[in-house]
Amino acid sequence: MIQGVNGVVVIPGSVTSIGDYAFGGCSGLSSVTIPASVTSIGSSAFSDCNSALYDTTSIPGVTLVDGWAVGCEESLSGSLDLTGIRGIGDYAFCNCSGLASVTIPDSVTSIGDYAFSGCGGLASVTIPDSVTSIGGGAFSDCNSALYDTKTIPGVTLVDGWVIDCEESLSGNLDLTGIRGIGGSAFYRCNSLASVTIPDSVTSIGDYAF
Repeated sequence: MIQGVNGVVVIPGSVTSIGDYAFGGCSGLSSVTIPASVTSIGSSAFSDCNSALYDTTSIPGVTLVDGWAVGCEESLSGSLDLTGIRGIGDYAFCNCSGLASVTIPDSVTSIGDYAFSGCGGLASVTIPDSVTSIGGGAFSDCNSALYDTKTIPGVTLVDGWVIDCEESLSGNLDLTGIRGIGGSAFYRCNSLASVTIPDSVTSIGDYAF
């Protein structure tokens, strides 16, 4: 059970995810304690809450809730160092077109759906080994320089993670060398006959195949 008294919510350690709009519109909510067990936070989970809930000073331009990046100012530009954050929620940096590079620290274990979607200037992302899940569309519509499409023809990689593919892929696919498979990465690749997944992979995202 989630406990709440006078605008303060403490989420128990048995909770592993916080869904879309879970606390949206809770205008009296001024404090949330998110345990380390939580590995994903959905879209707009803390939208339209009390301004006291948001930390916009730790990383200027980035909206944090108990260490989780849940939103940003679209005017963000240049290089962004996210040192100190715990996770990146769905849509957290969506349409921040001025971002050129992002460094994600070892404290982060998950990157949400569409987290960096529409970041047209984003050409470099450092994803640490601590990240074990990347959501669907997390790096869609970014700068073409971000994507490695040569290592495995027809497969789109971001810093060793498979995040998308060409639906025309067919036959046998060997993914040697990749680090993980993001959400919806091979969605609707109807002509694939077999896939070899190497020992280096620690997670396979939702709807990956």
